[in-house]
Amino acid sequence: MKSLRDVKEYYRNGLAGELHRFEHQRRSLQVRILVTFAALVTIVICLHLWVLRPLDLFPFIIVAGFLALIIGIGISVMMVSRFKRQFKTEIIGRLVHFMEEGLEYAPRKHITAQAFERCRLFETQRHNIFRGEDLVWGKVGNLELQFSELYVAHRSGGKNSSTTIIFRGLFLVADAGRTFRGTTVVLPATSPLQLPEGRLGEFVKSLVDKFVPKPTGQLLELDDPAFSSHFTAHADDEEEGRELLDETMRQRILALGSECDQKIRVAFSDNNVYVALPTKRNMFEPKLLKTVLNYELVEAFFQDFSRACELAVAVRPSPVTDTGSPEWP
Repeated sequence: MKSLRDVKEYYRNGLAGELHRFEHQRRSLQVRILVTFAALVTIVICLHLWVLRPLDLFPFIIVAGFLALIIGIGISVMMVSRFKRQFKTEIIGRLVHFMEEGLEYAPRKHITAQAFERCRLFETQRHNIFRGEDLVWGKVGNLELQFSELYVAHRSGGKNSSTTIIFRGLFLVADAGRTFRGTTVVLPATSPLQLPEGRLGEFVKSLVDKFVPKPTGQLLELDDPAFSSHFTAHADDEEEGRELLDETMRQRILALGSECDQKIRVAFSDNNVYVALPTKRNMFEPKLLKTVLNYELVEAFFQDFSRACELAVAVRPSPVTDTGSPEWP
């Protein structure tokens, strides 16, 4: 994979020219949005002065103003979405291919719900909202991987409906280089439930055990206080789970988790490794109110991309040792 120095050289020798074009489009888009709202406001004022006011139809003026606002927002969202989609396809797509020729990029695709559910990282939480974007897939050296941003949530029905976010962030699937006998998952540790003493405590515990969903698999008791204070591990095959979560792997997961308040989740299942890294920041996303004509933006894209690839390497049980193995900057 290309280094940061290579990306800087690529920016100077070719990408900057393309970004100049998109910077012009971005400024033109800002003007078009302002013109759209100005035109709609003008129409509402004209209706007020020459049509509705003489007929004493003031309520309709309020309705017309509200409709104009909705139409203006809708038109603006469509124009901004078109600009971002074109930017991602032409700029981010070129960057991905430059950094690693074996990778493909699709801004409107994402990891499938089947892959998300198969790894059992969120099996105790039901979801009815599943969407994402910015799918990258292919090979880096001899490592096959795919990752994208995901937004997974559950919306309750009824009068007092609410939405609970289950996961929002980077979701990665990488070839493990081997087939696992069962599934092993590493989840963020939860605070122990404070129960009253005596029979009441036993009764409450029995209710919790009966009605609160728990991860499938056997809970692994690992002799690692630092790891166990942040994570719990469950495995279908205890021997395999302990083999996978050796001291080196536990240290890697702790290091990765330090970037997200130890909320990272890792699963080893079938012949894949799965990583769910929560984040509130959109990757590969240009900002309408900020210039796209700066190297810092390109560097941020490069860092996001590199971080995803580093995740795949860090949690892969089998080391990548052949001559095609990637070297991370």
